[in-house]
Amino acid sequence: MKKARSLVAAVIVGMLACGAGLAEELPMYREDEVSPYNQQVMQYLSGWSCFWGETILDLQRDELLPVYAYPSEDGWRGAKGKAAAHLMGPVTALAWSEDEAWLLIDYETSGKARRVGYIRRPEGVQADVPTVYALHVPMTLNRDAEVTDDPNGTRKSMKRLLCGDMVDVLGHVGGAWAYVELTVDGKPARGFLPLDALRLPEETPSPRMSAYMKGVWRFVGGGELLAYGAVFDGVDQVQFCSTDDLDGEIDCLIASPTSWHYAVYEGVWNDLGCPYVLKVWNEKGHAERYAMLMHDTDEEGSGREKISFLCGESGGGYERADDIVVIVEE
Repeated sequence: MKKARSLVAAVIVGMLACGAGLAEELPMYREDEVSPYNQQVMQYLSGWSCFWGETILDLQRDELLPVYAYPSEDGWRGAKGKAAAHLMGPVTALAWSEDEAWLLIDYETSGKARRVGYIRRPEGVQADVPTVYALHVPMTLNRDAEVTDDPNGTRKSMKRLLCGDMVDVLGHVGGAWAYVELTVDGKPARGFLPLDALRLPEETPSPRMSAYMKGVWRFVGGGELLAYGAVFDGVDQVQFCSTDDLDGEIDCLIASPTSWHYAVYEGVWNDLGCPYVLKVWNEKGHAERYAMLMHDTDEEGSGREKISFLCGESGGGYERADDIVVIVEE
């Protein structure tokens, strides 16, 4: 699996990033600028922005490339099937597709209109932007709403969704929009839906699973989504850990003196189908969610209980390690 950002880095990136190419209309990810309900939706979507960087491409190429709302030539194409970007002028690169064969761009079409869509990767282009971070969380709408590929301009509708419709949410972009996947005229598409149009499901924490988490868990591979270790109190508090053991097995963890809150929920959260979800959040309201997958303790012969925490295309493996040294950082 791809290496994920550490929890500390994720907080920094999440606080600063909004998909900068959309900054004219989308507020920065700062809690004092986002409505309380949108904050809750963003927390449910793990706090991750689908894309959080931009770079201006001024290629000065006399090329007219088709633009699709989905990274495929089978995807929906705006402008009555004729949407295209001229590379003679500047375009804003937002993100690579998951396979990096397509580039998501924001460009001007005519007048005040703009469009966000995918073009085939231009030859020789190495744009310094991330890949789309897609969670694929199914959510229903709490009202009728329009999906657009032009969140910065006219907000022209790609498709109208009705209250109660279900949509595949890839994540949020800034504090106003969700980036969603759907079909338009029978073709796959991605577009922007107002965050406040999404209904938050009711969830009930599982005290049984919160108690199961009690103890020390150390990182064993993948992305260190919960830092290099975590100490759970079995109720609702967790301390994240660093380590000096960066080569080989971790035998000593250094726990932060500051605790985060946590809760474990039973039920499927995203398309990975895992039976449990871990939510962690701090006093400032920053929250992250991870699907939890339990492993057979005898799978690798160690006899230790193991858990994978998964989010989007990132995942990290942890094992119970109550016998190792934990030092609380002062």
